[in-house]
Amino acid sequence: MPFEAINPPQFPTPIAPYSAGAKAGNTVYVSGVLALGEGGAVLHVGDAAAQTRHVLDVIKVTLEAAGATLEDVAMNHIFLKDLADYAAFNGVY
Repeated sequence: MPFEAINPPQFPTPIAPYSAGAKAGNTVYVSGVLALGEGGAVLHVGDAAAQTRHVLDVIKVTLEAAGATLEDVAMNHIFLKDLADYAAFNGVY
């Protein structure tokens, strides 16, 4: 099945052959998202809640560019660098 690369216009053009997401049929795949800004700078250092909000905003924009919403998500994988950040993450999630 062919897929369509998803690159929301508000994101910078990728410098490598990858995209923010991909759509194949009715399925949307979102690439891994980190709390990074322009030039790869880490955003909101030490604030897991702000980083979580940023990541969810990026995912939301990517899904919307593919015609989907956060309500359509069936599965995701979350990776925390420090489990001590779980409460802050979960409060936003």
